[in-house]
Amino acid sequence: MRSRAAGVLVACLAGLLSIQLVGAPPARAAGPVTAGASTSAAGTTAGTSVVVPKPAGVVDGDILIAQITADGAPSVSAAPAGWSTVVSPLAVGNSARVFAYYRVIPTASAEPASYTWRLSSSVRWNAVMTDFHGVDTTTPFDTVARTRVNTSNSNTVAVPGVTTTTAGAMLVGGVGPNSASVAVTPPTSWTESIESRGGQTAELAYQARPTVGATGTATWRLGSSTTAAGWLRALRPAAGGTPPGPTAPTASFTRSPASGTAPLTVSFTDTSTGSPTSWAWNFGDSGTATTQNPSHTYSTAGTYQVTLTATNAGGSNTSAAQTVTVNPADPGPTAPVASFTRSPASGTVPLTVAFTDTSTGSPTSWAWNFGD
Repeated sequence: MRSRAAGVLVACLAGLLSIQLVGAPPARAAGPVTAGASTSAAGTTAGTSVVVPKPAGVVDGDILIAQITADGAPSVSAAPAGWSTVVSPLAVGNSARVFAYYRVIPTASAEPASYTWRLSSSVRWNAVMTDFHGVDTTTPFDTVARTRVNTSNSNTVAVPGVTTTTAGAMLVGGVGPNSASVAVTPPTSWTESIESRGGQTAELAYQARPTVGATGTATWRLGSSTTAAGWLRALRPAAGGTPPGPTAPTASFTRSPASGTAPLTVSFTDTSTGSPTSWAWNFGDSGTATTQNPSHTYSTAGTYQVTLTATNAGGSNTSAAQTVTVNPADPGPTAPVASFTRSPASGTVPLTVAFTDTSTGSPTSWAWNFGD
């Protein structure tokens, strides 16, 4: 009996362990924050329910970011369960409201097919949503939020930058123009994940930040001048998710001409790969330069080894395979050797004599003295 009971206990424990393992969420692989799929919805007729479909491909530990642009001046009377504000609601006067929310996905299989926000008044609206992978689910944001509200018409929305503290962060932001049709262009070097128009205009965009530091102002451009509001904030990568950053460039260059007589001016062209951001040239004669494509004049004959050090955030790489050969300057013509003939060599007066120059060395002028 004791043996049988022990066997039952072991079997029960094994079954319990099996159940716990099956029920555990899959581990997320460490890596940088990346953007997934996006969805949108448009309320082209006035209503109080904002229903946005869940993006495809959502997995455990993802972060959903949603933006709603609503006409007029409503508030959100009820947000879906588990959603929190990214930024306080932005009021574009009494013309429009911009709302931004986020949700950490605990168990993707338990998520609904769509999410519903309730507005305090019946208005037209547009909403967008983007899925992000690799975000720190405990502390999703690396920075505070920054906002810009234009209550006067403008064709730009310049949102102040933030300073990230974690390498591999992802800037995410959006704008909400007070228009159902105006097109939006994201800031330079940003990627627009989705833009939706019809009831109002809602847009989301993002930019990867492999290194920490100030991001600078992000300026959205609008297809026409109108009032609008915009925001941005940085998502923090999950532990171990910091990307390796850029690799050091491979330095290379060409020179023209490769040889000639002094003084010789040579033009150097950078052909490095790997996106260098700075250049350090050594021309072999104590001359240096830091421009990308310099020129240099050699005044003394010799063979010079030219090196280029190309650098970016990943480090530097030096190429020293190019030489420049400078030949001595042309010494110029040598003095001619004077000689001549005369005919006749003698005779009676009056005597006319013809003189013929036979000098060598290419003389260019002649001075005769006839002895009388």
